[in-house]
Amino acid sequence: MRLFFALELSDLVKEDLQLLIGKLRPRVRGVRWVEPRAMHLTLRFLGEVEADQLGPLCAAARLAAAEAPSLSLRTDGLGMFPGKGRPKVIWVAVESDEEKLQALQAGLEEALHNARFGRQDHPFSPHLTLGRVEWGADPRRDLEGVQAPPPRRFETGEFLLVESRLGPAGSHYEIRCRFPLGAAHRAARPGGGRA
Repeated sequence: MRLFFALELSDLVKEDLQLLIGKLRPRVRGVRWVEPRAMHLTLRFLGEVEADQLGPLCAAARLAAAEAPSLSLRTDGLGMFPGKGRPKVIWVAVESDEEKLQALQAGLEEALHNARFGRQDHPFSPHLTLGRVEWGADPRRDLEGVQAPPPRRFETGEFLLVESRLGPAGSHYEIRCRFPLGAAHRAARPGGGRA
């Protein structure tokens, strides 16, 4: 199974991204645009994982989720990867209050490492991929003066384990498991009840 951990986006964020791509599509050439309905914020890409590893993988993710609070996030600014030379990806940044998003990703990374799933080989840079630049294209001049939509806040109380299946029409995503954030904190409340 080809798996990754991700956060879902609100419908309003997806609408903003749909409008932005609608503005960019006619003026920026040589880009394969992402369908906003399928967009998500990737916390950690795992790649191919054997089916018998699903149990340990989910157990590690549950530990990380239990220690993390719910998140208040916001979209904030348009950019490209890499920062120097011809770009390969056009994106919108995502930020959180008090670095809580970075803390969640670091906790997930540590839990996965402890469960022998290794570490990511590059720093976490929270973003939403709008499009992938085709070989030989350079959209930098076309993007000059383009404004990102105003920052949009959205909340989330869980992250997901998602399977990506490649097909003739592109990637199809299936949610394999949901991990509520802060489960340990809710269970520790007087009476042991859930909020």
